Amino acid sequence: MLLPKGFKGDDCSQRDGEFLQNIRFISAPVDRTIKRGQGYVEECEVEVPYGVQVEYNWSLKGTLIEPYSKKAGFGTHPGGVLQIDDFSDALVGQYSCFATTSGGTAEHTFEYRIAEDCNVRIFPGPQSESKKINEMALLICRVDHRAKEVRWKKDGVYIDYDKDDRIKVFLHFTFLIKLVRISIRGQT
Repeated sequence: MLLPKGFKGDDCSQRDGEFLQNIRFISAPVDRTIKRGQGYVEECEVEVPYGVQVEYNWSLKGTLIEPYSKKAGFGTHPGGVLQIDDFSDALVGQYSCFATTSGGTAEHTFEYRIAEDCNVRIFPGPQSESKKINEMALLICRVDHRAKEVRWKKDGVYIDYDKDDRIKVFLHFTFLIKLVRISIRGQT
């Protein structure tokens, strides 16, 4: 079942040229990346005057999402809640939350994407190494061929190689400190 089209305006509260009551989202989902197999619960909520009834509907790629069923592991709950038990490729795409009152309908759209697993093997990293001042230190991080980038940290902060010409990285895997100084001391 496709949802009705024709919502207009910055807040999507106008339909077919007729001005409708302003409906504002106070809780709205954002674009997100989710891992395969991960469960997720999302909420959509609008601000309305006391006593005004709100009906929420959700869509995925323009198709209305059915109420939640444990068998499907996916669906909506009353009050603007979307539940996903097992995120998969079939659930990737553009979602919309529709909030309808007697004064009109508002739509909020967002997107879910799959977080790809990298499965890159990292071998034991470099060990602590003591060097005298003005000596050179060479630290090697071994990873398998699928690694696209290896970044180094010092004391929990990523190292900016452009700021210190004594520090060099070769092929992102080998870390070279040309001349050890007290200011370079720390945990990598």
